[in-house]
Amino acid sequence: MTPDPIVQEVRRVRKEIEAEHGNNWETLERYYMEKQASSPAKLFTGKPKPLPRRRKAI
Repeated sequence: MTPDPIVQEVRRVRKEIEAEHGNNWETLERYYMEKQASSPAKLFTGKPKPLPRRRKAI
């Protein structure tokens, strides 16, 4: 299987961010939570969308 350049880039950037925060999961969590809070796009609303009702099979 050939390496995927996009996956390699994502992993490289993730490792850089981890190194910037000393590989400390608590500081990484704060970093990502602050990043998410400052983002104009809401990544998670907390409310699932209702599923459409399906007919019962005969």
